Amino acid sequence: MFSYKFSVIMPIYNSEEYLPETIESLISQELPFSDVELVLVNNGSPDNSEELCLKYQAEYPNIKYYSIEERGVSHARNFGIENANGKYILFLDSDDLLTPDALSEIYKFFEKHYDETDIVTYRIVPYAGGKPKATHYRYWYLKKTGVYDLEDPENWFITQTTINVCVKNMGKGNNVLFDTSLVIQEDQRYNLEVSLDKRTIGFVAGPEYHYIRHLGSATNSKEHPYYIFEATTNMWTELFKRFDEVPHYIQALFVNDVSWKVNRDIWLPHHYDEERYKDALARVMWLVEKVDPEVIVKHPVMKYNVKFYLLKLCNCGERIKLSTDDGIKLLLDDEIIHDTETFTIEAQRMKLIDYKFKADFSISQVAMFFTDEQMKLFLVADGKRTEIPLLCENYEFFEGAKAYTPHYYARVELDIREVDNFHFEIDCFGKTYKPKMVFAVNDIFNARKVVNAVYRGSTCLKYVKRTGEFKVFNKHTPYGIYTQFVKFIWDCIYFLVRTNLKILLYRWSKKLLRKKRPIWLYCDVENVFDNAYMQFMHDYSIDDGIDRYYCIHESNIDRIPELFNGVPKDNIIVATGKKHKRLFLNADKIITGYSNLGNICPFGAGTMRWYYDLVNFEVVYLQHGILHASLKNMYAHNHCQVDRVVVSSNFEVENFQSDVYRYHEDELIKSGMPRYDFIKRESEKSNKILFAPSWRQNLVGPLINGQRECKDEVFLNSEFYKATEDFLNSPKLKEILEENDLVLDFKNHPNFACYNHLFNIENDRVKLVEDRTNMDEYQLMITDYSSMVFDAVYIGCPILYFVPDYEQFIAGVSHGYRALDLPLSEAFGPFAQTADEVLQSLDTYAKNNFVPVEPYKSRMDGFFLHYDDNCRDRLYEGLKSV
Repeated sequence: MFSYKFSVIMPIYNSEEYLPETIESLISQELPFSDVELVLVNNGSPDNSEELCLKYQAEYPNIKYYSIEERGVSHARNFGIENANGKYILFLDSDDLLTPDALSEIYKFFEKHYDETDIVTYRIVPYAGGKPKATHYRYWYLKKTGVYDLEDPENWFITQTTINVCVKNMGKGNNVLFDTSLVIQEDQRYNLEVSLDKRTIGFVAGPEYHYIRHLGSATNSKEHPYYIFEATTNMWTELFKRFDEVPHYIQALFVNDVSWKVNRDIWLPHHYDEERYKDALARVMWLVEKVDPEVIVKHPVMKYNVKFYLLKLCNCGERIKLSTDDGIKLLLDDEIIHDTETFTIEAQRMKLIDYKFKADFSISQVAMFFTDEQMKLFLVADGKRTEIPLLCENYEFFEGAKAYTPHYYARVELDIREVDNFHFEIDCFGKTYKPKMVFAVNDIFNARKVVNAVYRGSTCLKYVKRTGEFKVFNKHTPYGIYTQFVKFIWDCIYFLVRTNLKILLYRWSKKLLRKKRPIWLYCDVENVFDNAYMQFMHDYSIDDGIDRYYCIHESNIDRIPELFNGVPKDNIIVATGKKHKRLFLNADKIITGYSNLGNICPFGAGTMRWYYDLVNFEVVYLQHGILHASLKNMYAHNHCQVDRVVVSSNFEVENFQSDVYRYHEDELIKSGMPRYDFIKRESEKSNKILFAPSWRQNLVGPLINGQRECKDEVFLNSEFYKATEDFLNSPKLKEILEENDLVLDFKNHPNFACYNHLFNIENDRVKLVEDRTNMDEYQLMITDYSSMVFDAVYIGCPILYFVPDYEQFIAGVSHGYRALDLPLSEAFGPFAQTADEVLQSLDTYAKNNFVPVEPYKSRMDGFFLHYDDNCRDRLYEGLKSV
């Protein structure tokens, strides 16, 4: 009946670089290649894949090549299945590999167990950078070669979701096909459908499928609720409706689906409006309620708190009980599923700046899902209890695991010179608990595994893990001398064994090299000389007893004569160099235009953990614009290392003090950004307008060697590119520009500079500019959500907002955020989603001589705190005042 033992289906799309190695891995199999039909299905590749396929086809009669219209990988596999002539069908992607024994071992197994199962799997091993990575948890269950009964509780979590499978060829028209409506999870659906008849799966222990992750490869850009929620929800709904009682192994697949999507923040469609979201949530609840709580509890890798969130949703009723008689316990059908003695306080960040102990705490307890009790937090200092206000934590961005547990936020500040000891207590369930303290990687106590002691002058703060107390004492007392001795010995042993001598030497240098004057470091990022640079150039020559240094990246050293004329060489240091490291450990202030730790730390985020107990600096965040994107996960006080924020507007003053970002007023320096000293509000305009859209994270690759990886095809197929190209070449735009003798400067975002060559601009009045632009030259600005818009606001320049992919933006597809703290509906100009709309507004403004109109004019007027050239002077005074 069949001409071959195997048909290997290989969809091909832009695979010329990897295709030969993949095909050779089949030709060199232990099973004679003549027993294999290789079905190559070219899915519309624009590269040279076809030429390679034809070359192999000409050499091997059992290689069948087909070229079809591009309609996705599922359509290509279905085409291959319908044209397969092998007894068994196996799938292999065109950049992956099989071990030499794969086909022979799978064939022998399937022949032996033909009547027992319709699908056989084997181990899939991810490879990145040529090295194997961790495998899926299913191999905790799939250990020995054999046929596994999927309805056996021991096998529920095999969860075969990937395409490393071999199936029977049931003959043309009788095979299960892939669901072409699915953007992702088509492999999972296919495997499940094949296994439904016998409800078994075979496993062959020896062979491996090598899933190759190539350098710079990104995750599927379609893995987002914007693209997948409806299709995958419909898939699960259709599957669940087939059964009066959904088989537990299918429930396990669903729970697994929820687990990884929660971790990736792609489970729920947060971009829906209120009514649509409510309906979507109801459909999800229907699915969750069909799941046996036992499946949720037994899931091997689901985050602990997500399990209890789902248990709360799945209508457990009286099956879950809370007991606080002895510790805090949750029971499912009288079996303990959560058992803890106390609450946990996670120190999200903890610093000791001079003598000020500052900590941001997060408190969570899954038991709070199942009670109406309220907890209270107390600071107990020298025996005196003081209640610390608790706020309900809202994880606006990371709707992942943390978002699915009741979290409470607390902030504590304490002068350690005023106390001898302190600890924390929680009142709940009619009892008082001493909580367990957990320190984050960037806390002052993180690096010390045995002797958690931090010194400021002659005062020492020590955390005693055994009692959960913080002790304050003088290091010159007998106890202090003993603690220092033990700490010194432990440092020598610990760092030499766990790390290296260099770290130990840097730690000693901090203690041995006493500084005579305060040290301030100023940092921008590579190739950027912005607010920190401008402030440094203002401050460095002031004789006020402070040593100031600007950190320049090695790639920018040749610009020192141009940018730092007159500045002593000793005041310019190379970022991450030895001098930078020494100064960093002794710095009093770090003034930075970018808040991430990697920008200011010369050691690297990983190595920095060994120095947190030593550093005593205050981080002053200048920003590189005005923060208006909703980015709590980056900029909230408990999520970053920033101590003080420089603000320029009334909006920022309110925003940073809100319950979202939680800064105190004295942590805001209301000076205005240094860059505003160089923007001329009263200047003669050129006959130009500026079009400066922001970038989209989903349309460009990761940073590799300081450069963004280009994904030309993704960019060309994007709604953003198509709408931008149409706008720039619009006849209406050309007409408006000519009638008003205007030129439009198109300033593409630096992260999209690699795509400049893709724009085919036919309008001779549109200029693609790559150099720095001065906002004060322009009559009007067109943008989307770029922070450059505030430069236009500062000089009273009219603004038009053009966001052709707005739905993708609010869905969180375009960026890591999906909202603005200053919504476009409350911003400074008309908002458009189409080229026609923005051109209509542009025409109106041109006819009105580019005079801002209401309500936008009123919103611009008074937006900034200051309208002068004294921002750097005020900032200097603000920095000196603390």
